Amino acid sequence: MGSARTVRGLVAERLTAGLAYDQTAGRTWRIVDHEAPVTRINPGETVVQVVRTRVRPGERLDRSMSSTLWVRLLTGVTDPDLADDELDDRLGVLLAYLDTDPLLRWEEAERGVFADTFPSYVVTVTTDHL
Repeated sequence: MGSARTVRGLVAERLTAGLAYDQTAGRTWRIVDHEAPVTRINPGETVVQVVRTRVRPGERLDRSMSSTLWVRLLTGVTDPDLADDELDDRLGVLLAYLDTDPLLRWEEAERGVFADTFPSYVVTVTTDHL
């Protein structure tokens, strides 16, 4: 994980802390604060990449900003039938956490494939900050 001084780093830290409870039953989360090349995902592992995609002026008067980020979930399960079940489960855990975090608002989740190999969801998340 990179620097917590960046918005990406702060979001990655919040996700790491918030999802730590779910590292049971042979499942783990690998959370990185950038769009890293992925060549392998271990069995039971979910990779989460945090990428900032947009910055806008905030609504407050204190020179705040609003950042939009992609939180991309990747699974190493490439069999389409099994991948959908795995991704839906992981997405449910991530969205349940985001619903409890007062600083992160998710807007939508879109199904895709990363690097023509790894089934994924991209969750659009917004956060306000200075």
